[in-house]
Amino acid sequence: MEETQLDVLNGDSDIESEMQASIDSFRERSRSYSRWSPVDEGVTLAWNNLTIYAKIKKRGITNYKRIINDMSGAVKAGSLVALMGASGAGKSTLMSVLGYRNSAKLVVEGDMIINGRKIDDYMKYLSGYMHQEDMFIPYLTVLEHMTIMANLKLDRRLTRDDKRQKILNILTELGLLKCLHSKIGGTDQNKALSGGEKKRLAFATEILIDPPLLFCDEPTTGLDSYSAQKLVGIMSKMASERTTIVCTIHQPSMDIFSMFTQLILIADGRTAYIGATSKAIEFFQNLGYTCPSTYSPADYFIKILASPPGQEDSSRQTIKRICDQYAVSDYAKEIDVVVQYEFHMGRAVVPRRFELRSNFKEIHWHSKLYWLVYRWTLEVMRNPTIELTRVLQRVGTAILIGFCYFGTNPYTQNGVQSVQGVIFMLVTENTFHPMYSVLSEFPENTPIFIREYKSGLYHPATYYLSRILSMVSRVRKFVEHSRSRRFTFNTTLGNGRSQIVN
Repeated sequence: MEETQLDVLNGDSDIESEMQASIDSFRERSRSYSRWSPVDEGVTLAWNNLTIYAKIKKRGITNYKRIINDMSGAVKAGSLVALMGASGAGKSTLMSVLGYRNSAKLVVEGDMIINGRKIDDYMKYLSGYMHQEDMFIPYLTVLEHMTIMANLKLDRRLTRDDKRQKILNILTELGLLKCLHSKIGGTDQNKALSGGEKKRLAFATEILIDPPLLFCDEPTTGLDSYSAQKLVGIMSKMASERTTIVCTIHQPSMDIFSMFTQLILIADGRTAYIGATSKAIEFFQNLGYTCPSTYSPADYFIKILASPPGQEDSSRQTIKRICDQYAVSDYAKEIDVVVQYEFHMGRAVVPRRFELRSNFKEIHWHSKLYWLVYRWTLEVMRNPTIELTRVLQRVGTAILIGFCYFGTNPYTQNGVQSVQGVIFMLVTENTFHPMYSVLSEFPENTPIFIREYKSGLYHPATYYLSRILSMVSRVRKFVEHSRSRRFTFNTTLGNGRSQIVN
């Protein structure tokens, strides 16, 4: 009898502890007027009266082309959003502006907020952004790339084993473990990764830091149906854990389309629909557009909102009608309530405490410099074209100088002047040529630098210094020596055995 009573008491205490844990978790995630912490609260993204223009210079005259026209919308925390529209509708432009990755050629008007706070430079630390074009250092392996990114992005207090295990878990989940020691490669490199593997590697790079807000520009392009469904499944799992994910997507299958909780349709820079994915068919059906049973809903929506050649006028009228009907629909009113609430939170009288990365310790600048030097040094050492070109240039220059001064008598006045000329040419060749070769290295990797700088990985001065140091021979020897010790670690396979990976 006493044992039974004890069991009941223990059961009650367990229930109470679980309830208290749930209450604490709710308090951590609840919105507050006095505290701004999107990592704990979840990210809600809202924009109001957003208009985007592209600068077009022609014959010295700057013109402006409107891409996005007075759009308003919101994405709630924990949503998996599909941003869809016909080609040229403005999907990628809208997402780059919302992700604070827009170029200087865009002029943005309107308001964008995260949990009531205006979007600013903090977006580089709060969000991840997977670009449509994959950019990698082609001479690095998958493991080297992920290790360098992990050391640049993750908390410096994490141990080496923790970082390695995180890398291994991500690559295993994305099916990239078999490519661990394969070079990424470029468009013309041997033993390069396939386009689908590069897409998955780009996705793996962005989810290293577990961002509360993730933008993906066409993440399933180039993937087979199984890999695409698996990738979107990972996104769906992340969204269930309060991560807000916005991604543009083309021609998703019905299984993939059903995984998205929210749908945003854009046509001619206007909003055609924002709302639950399950209610989109009903919205179009009320307008007289019934999706056939043999059609995928996503394909049917794009077909309606597209502008086929020769039918531009009728398509423009159809798009205008759909966008106007949406603007006065209950779906738009529902989104407008969320937008107004978010902007009301931003206008709170009580100044809200800023908490973004209070528990995060960024790595020191000299550690960033080391990993950047390491990366560029590997590129220089593994690119035989660069070294071969330099050797041929030096040999060719030496031969030309030698023929110019061949047969010179160094004991005459003319000979002394010739020797001075040789010395001058040797000095200038070994001074100016390396200077100009360094300058030529920067434009080649400028796109990667701009992309990583906008993600907050490093300062421009650190980047330039790393590029210069990577060309010093003694630094190369040091990096090559450290490489033999850094990329050996234990990985636990699915069957529980431990294997050494070199």
